Order: sequence, then C-alpha cells, then structure tokens
Amino acid sequence: MPAYQIAIFALLMAALVAGAVLVIGFKVISRRTSRGGEAVVVKDTDGNLGVEGLPKGWAQDDGIRLKVSAPFVYGFKRESPEGYVVLGRTEYAKGRAPRGTEMRRDLEVPFRKLFTRHEEEPSLDNTWLGLPVGPRHAFKFRAPSGDGLIWQGEAYTVAHQGIAYFWLGWCGEGDFDTLQPEFTDFRSRCKLLGLRDDWRETVAREIDYKGATVPYTFTDAEDAWKEVPVDGEKKEQPELDRGLRINHTLRRERNALPDVAELRVYLLDGAGDPLQRAREYVQNVWTNHLKGANDQLPAPTFTERTGDPEGDPLTKGGTSIVRLESAVLDPGTKKVIASSESRLIVFSAVRVGDKVVVLHCWCEAAKRNVFEWRFVQIASSLR
Repeated sequence: MPAYQIAIFALLMAALVAGAVLVIGFKVISRRTSRGGEAVVVKDTDGNLGVEGLPKGWAQDDGIRLKVSAPFVYGFKRESPEGYVVLGRTEYAKGRAPRGTEMRRDLEVPFRKLFTRHEEEPSLDNTWLGLPVGPRHAFKFRAPSGDGLIWQGEAYTVAHQGIAYFWLGWCGEGDFDTLQPEFTDFRSRCKLLGLRDDWRETVAREIDYKGATVPYTFTDAEDAWKEVPVDGEKKEQPELDRGLRINHTLRRERNALPDVAELRVYLLDGAGDPLQRAREYVQNVWTNHLKGANDQLPAPTFTERTGDPEGDPLTKGGTSIVRLESAVLDPGTKKVIASSESRLIVFSAVRVGDKVVVLHCWCEAAKRNVFEWRFVQIASSLR
C-alpha cells in the first residue's frame, strides 16, 4: 500500500477512536448528572439508592459518617450555618421485609453517639422516597450534646423491596428555621433507582405456635421469639406447657448484655372467667418468686398499666390482655425497694375445651420500651 494511503487510513482510524471516546465519555457523564446537569453524588446500586445533587453549600463529609457508623453509610455537612445530614440503608435478611421495630431501633443509632438525650415531636412530612412513613418513623427532635450545645433536626425511615432507608439531618437550634427548607430539599433529591423490581418476599413474617395437647394458637408477628426447654420448670409448675424467649442485642453492639424477655404458656383446670383465673395465677407466680428470692421483702405490689404501650406499635389481636407493673414497695414510704425485682407483666387467657390457656410475658420494668408492644401483640393473638 502506498505511503499516502497508509497515512489516510491512520487518520481515519484515529478519528474513529476519538469519536468513540467522546461517545463513551458523554454516556458516563450523562449517567452521573441529573436535575438539570447537577452531579449525581450518590449512586448506590447495592442499596438501590441515589442522591441527585446537593443543596447549595453542602458537601460530602466522611468525618460525620464515621462518627455515626452503620447503617448510615453517607455523611454530608455545610458551614455557616453549620448543619449535618447522614443517610443510610440496610437489608436485614434476604427475602424478608424490614420490621418496624428494627427500623426504629437503627434510626436511633446516631442519637446515642451524638446527643445526651432527645425530645420528639411529629414531623410535618409524612412521606420520603415517595413512600409513606410508619408510626414513629418520622419526627422532629431537639437534643443537647455533651458540650452543652442544643441541636434541632429531623429523622426519617422507610422500607421498600427488602431494604430499610434512613435519613437524619440536624443543626444548631437557632438555625433550624433557616435550614429546614434545605433539609426538605435534600430529602427530595434522594431517589430509588428501580434496580430491585424483581424482589419478592420469601420469608414468612409471622410464626404460629400451636398447642400439642390442647388446640390453642398464638402468633409471633416478627419471628422474634424462640422456643426454650421448660422440663426443669415443669417440676415446680406442672401446668406449664411451653416457653419462649427473646434475647435482644443491637447488631452493632454484640458485646453488650442482651435485653431478655420471657413467655410461658400454662394450661389450668377449672371453671371461672379465664382472664380472672389468669390474673390470680400470674400474681401468685410472682409473689412466690419474690418469697423464694428473699422472704424478708414485702409482697410485690401490682399496678395495672392503662396508657398506650411503649415501643413501636404492632398489629394487635382480638383477645383481651392485662398489663401490669410489679414492684416491691416500702410499707411506710411506698417507695420502690429492690428495684431489680420490678417487672413489666402482660398476660391473656382463653378457654379451650376444659382448660384455661394462659399466655404470660414478662421482662425487667426498665425494658418496657423494648418489649411492651411485642407482649401486647403476642398475648392478644392467643386463640
């Protein structure tokens, strides 16, 4: 081939390569821009989540992300006035929808690390990512930090196609009215990417427990309870039929002592109103327990709880329940003594054939916010 033809061929090939590079470059840039040309600052394909640009003055900040830790995986900050946002997501189990209780628990992770306490009030927005928020899953808050500063902010969590999403924004109390529109704008820039449309729930949300000799049933709406052997306890309580337990430990605090809740089912003989029979039996169980632990203490006092249960609401069944708080009180001052013996107690009862079936749950009184709604759910499901 003559030299001039070789030169022309080389120029043509160079032009083709350059054109291909321009096309590829355009495609890459176009995938990284949106909202009128703003950069896509987050494209989390594993989490099916994106953030299309940032409000003016905001930038990504690894320092705050590392401080709050998982499930929050992105951090953002602005200066003058100072403000922060953390964004997170997690998939608790393959093929299972996130539970409201675990979403609320993880939404509170940053509060334990950033603030000494916090007060909540309802949020003005009831959606995020185009999804409705559940009870106690969106709120405004006011919180002091250890250095004496007062902060104000907003928190949200929603779930979609097996993943829970979290958004938390805060600033100095005096700057909240100024920055709240930016927080709203920030949340509007968060988008689902549509990468999990083939996701299907394959794990059962509810577990039914059925009696072997007496045909009762109750339902664990969260698959949180696990069977425990009760053969040893039956020697003292022959009417005991089965036992379950929750050992609740935060996923990122494995070295902490677990919060423990217990459940027992008893099969009682005799007539009478089932719930009254259950009350007499359960109170007698705790009176005898205290006598065995320390016979120098006065008998426990049982107070009925009538307000809303603490914790994250769950679906309530149709069976009547009783919620009690037991405490050991000084006979003179009526103040609590032996606080380690204070308990939250929830029970229900139904008649099945010639038996009264009693479902009895309890935990330390200080753990009400962890377990009370769970007790209400499972006890009210007895049938």
